[in-house]
Amino acid sequence: MRNKLTIDFPILVNSENQLQPDFLPADLVQAPFSQGNKWMETTAAAQLEKLIRFIGGEKDIIVTSAYRSFAEQEKLYNYSLRVRGKAYTELYVARPGCSEHQTGLAVDLGLSDSQNDEICPTFNGKEISTRFLERMSEFGFILRYPEGKSRITGIAYEPWHFRYVGCSYSRFIAQHDWTLEEYYNFFKQWREKDD
Repeated sequence: MRNKLTIDFPILVNSENQLQPDFLPADLVQAPFSQGNKWMETTAAAQLEKLIRFIGGEKDIIVTSAYRSFAEQEKLYNYSLRVRGKAYTELYVARPGCSEHQTGLAVDLGLSDSQNDEICPTFNGKEISTRFLERMSEFGFILRYPEGKSRITGIAYEPWHFRYVGCSYSRFIAQHDWTLEEYYNFFKQWREKDD
């Protein structure tokens, strides 16, 4: 039996903050603008749809990946190791339990007029991508793995991977040009000073 948990935003998932294999978000719905069977946490899906419609990206942006179970992430990780090798896999594919996709709050986006790789879809270099990046924090999203921050996140720059954290958090993180790890470290140090 799966362990259904309600998510308290923003949950941090990485190699140091892992999810249990049976972790399952409480409410998953069909991801907007997706092809096939892709699911997202309810609020994240609603906000993503509003954002894409707001910037006029309904015909240009597609969801290439959203929720993945522990088992699906394990399968993808092993596939990448076998086909692309260890170096590539360590840069772009989180180990099972370390992937934000398991929360239902992470989404990989691609451009509808591009060939979108399963692991690294195409989502940069177009006007619609720029509009998405400019407005995403207003709808609760952050670019989870920004350029130049891989030593902090443990994942290479992924211009296609976005994470729903809620509007107040996304605006705060954007104002400081932080990653989610930097946000957590700041507040951890702040709380320690207060104690």
